Amino acid sequence: MAKKDGKNQPLPPNSPEPAFPSGDIDQRLARTFSARPIVIPDDGRGPLLELINSSSRSILIKQFTFDDPELLGALLAARRRGVDVRVMLNARRSSGSRANDATFSTLKSNDVMVRWANPNYYVSHEKSMVVDSTWALVATFNFTSRTFESMRDYGVIIDDIAAIADIVACFAADWRRAGFNPAPDTPLVWSKGNSRALMAHFIDRAKKDLYVQHPKFVDATILDRLVLACRRGVEVRILCGGKSGISDFDMPDTFSSLRILKPFGAKIRRQKKTLRLHAKLLIADKKVACLGSMNIDRSAFDLRRELGILLNGGAAVKRFSSLFDQDWDQGTPYDPPDPVSVLPAPEEEDELTVRLGPDDDVEE
Repeated sequence: MAKKDGKNQPLPPNSPEPAFPSGDIDQRLARTFSARPIVIPDDGRGPLLELINSSSRSILIKQFTFDDPELLGALLAARRRGVDVRVMLNARRSSGSRANDATFSTLKSNDVMVRWANPNYYVSHEKSMVVDSTWALVATFNFTSRTFESMRDYGVIIDDIAAIADIVACFAADWRRAGFNPAPDTPLVWSKGNSRALMAHFIDRAKKDLYVQHPKFVDATILDRLVLACRRGVEVRILCGGKSGISDFDMPDTFSSLRILKPFGAKIRRQKKTLRLHAKLLIADKKVACLGSMNIDRSAFDLRRELGILLNGGAAVKRFSSLFDQDWDQGTPYDPPDPVSVLPAPEEEDELTVRLGPDDDVEE
């Protein structure tokens, strides 16, 4: 990112945004703010509709996929009562398919300012909403009807002024196709930038137990940190989704990572089959949590726009810990298969390309 006269300048197409320092994770976790937990599908759309309906001045939404008619209807109603509504939608999934064209057209035809997300990122996977610059949603879930029917997902509604200002600043930068340098001391976790480092530091500070509820494991740095946690005596519990929601492309890394972790003592269960695991959640010592849009995935850390948040105590961490325990008890012990045995044969390459699309779309 280039800076001139202290202002963010537009980035040339496909130019890299330099990584910014992760800062002190303890300083980030020391912040005190309200964080209202949202558990999906348990809480449904209610907290989101309440937030949208409470708006009096402005709503900013950045979403990977948005097709839910109830949320869309509430957004259009807000615009009709004079709220300044701006929406940024991801244009194409990593498979190349498009999911937001209909919503984009509906928003545009109803006087809502809408843009495709910043093309400097391979995918914009962030799932956020800011209302009246007073409340912000940071979530693991998309605004899709399927989310509220069968997904396990989480979110928080926060009132941290510095964090909200950062989310607004990033929205403005992506809207203008400019670079973005986040504040160094907020509880937010950003990609591209500091997400891998902060997640690694988060795992490093676990002393007694570490809960991991993620669908895929495709990053050697995080795998190394999980192994080290096991080796220093931390009880590592992993809730995965098995084959559900991950592409054939991600199966070798995910299954191999889980197979590597088991001999070091990691306990692995599969999410109960009535819920599709889409959450991205870590909890350390039942005291602090890290959740957001980013998977444990190289592309999530290095290529995409992602947003997560660090939480220290409070009702949100308590509820997420309780839900993890519940899902763990209802899950089944999982023995990850040898990835070589489940991959398609080389001669099926053309079929694999076609099949990757819907699987990859569901996972994201």
